[in-house]
Amino acid sequence: MKYLFAVVLAALSFGALQDALAQATRSVTTPSLPATSESRSFRDWTIGCDNIRSCTALSVSSLGELGDAGTFAIQLQRPAGPQGQAVIRLVPTLVVDEELPALIRLQIGTEAPFELQMQGESRVWVLPAASTARFLAAARPASEAQVVAGDGAQLSVVTLMGLVATLRHMDAVQGRTGTVTALIDTGSAPAVRVPAAPALPQPVLAPFRTRPTGAVPRPVRAAQAEACQETADRAVSDVFTAYDLGRGKTLWAMMCGLGAYNAMTLLVIADAAGQLTPVMPMAGTAAEPTEAIWVNLSIDPATGTVSQFAKGRGLGDCGTWEAIGWTGSQFVPLRNATLDTCAGVMPDFWPVLYQSSWSW
Repeated sequence: MKYLFAVVLAALSFGALQDALAQATRSVTTPSLPATSESRSFRDWTIGCDNIRSCTALSVSSLGELGDAGTFAIQLQRPAGPQGQAVIRLVPTLVVDEELPALIRLQIGTEAPFELQMQGESRVWVLPAASTARFLAAARPASEAQVVAGDGAQLSVVTLMGLVATLRHMDAVQGRTGTVTALIDTGSAPAVRVPAAPALPQPVLAPFRTRPTGAVPRPVRAAQAEACQETADRAVSDVFTAYDLGRGKTLWAMMCGLGAYNAMTLLVIADAAGQLTPVMPMAGTAAEPTEAIWVNLSIDPATGTVSQFAKGRGLGDCGTWEAIGWTGSQFVPLRNATLDTCAGVMPDFWPVLYQSSWSW
């Protein structure tokens, strides 16, 4: 598989950004996050389970150019807890640019076709809940599912290689193994044995405001010089943006460099005494100020949010999309969605590794 940051580095015009991108990768699986906040791959499937043990599995394949991508991907989502039910969707990839039929079926071997229902007016099809068990029983020994139009025309083939291992991992993360609710390792233990979902974080955010840059403090300039010395582009190296966080604290955003489709920015907080604190992706990660690199940074003072979209390639069909929020005293995690494999799938369908009551 072509993983996210290997693709990013190949596209950037300056190799010195490798350390910054490696730091961004580590931030997704940092020990400060719940143990479930990581993605795993099994053959042609990837899965991510978040801080409240909600899991998203996605069919993907090793890809080169976009033309190698499949026309569709299967997404399977399941929330944690005894009552959590699996939802299976068929999602078109970026390859599809023509109108698709409203009636689509999935065919696995000689099993009777699985009718899918279009989800609203979106180009997403959902397998009825009553068909989930039959679909999984047919999919377990199979290597692929055919996507078929209502008139019988074959539209695509979706890989099932790795699905069993993926769902076995989902069962384990959610504490379903050996219970009647398991998707793979079903047992006789009742549903009440499945742990309840952890509480969803409810962050209360505080807005802040842009302030005139004025004279840039010496420690801030020094941090930029150290962090960006090998990557800085003269055209952007003197770009500083300041935000007043209150209580004598200023948020500084400093450009480090530009790649083909990724812009690198250093983000730190300076207090009234000139002490710097790094602002890391998925806030709370211990690091030096010079390591607080963000990719394609976006700051919204009115909502108190900071986000990044680190693209694995220019199409934006792989990478990391995450956000943190200012509470008035600190930045806290809000949401993280990550897909390491470039498979033509848009961020709305990526595995979520962290969530809160906030949503974009």
